[in-house]
Amino acid sequence: GKVTGRNDVGGIVGCTGADRSNETYTVTACYNSGDVTGFNYTGGVLGHPRQPTTITACYNSGDVIPSNAFKVYGLVGESVTTIASYWKSGGSPTKGTQGTDTSVSFVEYPSPDTSVPQWGEGNGTAANTYWKAGTTDGKSLPKLWYEK
Repeated sequence: GKVTGRNDVGGIVGCTGADRSNETYTVTACYNSGDVTGFNYTGGVLGHPRQPTTITACYNSGDVIPSNAFKVYGLVGESVTTIASYWKSGGSPTKGTQGTDTSVSFVEYPSPDTSVPQWGEGNGTAANTYWKAGTTDGKSLPKLWYEK
């Protein structure tokens, strides 16, 4: 599917911490394969982290299409902590976040049970066991353990 909005647009989460202070947020083991279009603070996984946020073992394989060029990135629309998270290379925008991230082609996404501990294969009952090999939109990409 597609996600389209004006501000704080994300493929998984639009905004963290809009009305809260002194809280931290975590987004773990998720992916977006749809296109995301937004004006400000737009990302393939998260649009606008207003509080400290960590994204772990997530990826975006969809296109992120800017209606404007203000904080529109392949993974997150603002600087956050990312751990083993990826976004599609070869398109627009050219960066994953305001900071640094890993841009990968479809053949470079980690496979479950590799040397990247956050991408462990399993059934979700233990830490870092969220993934399995799979196909998303006709491409060989990791799937969450509970998906068919």
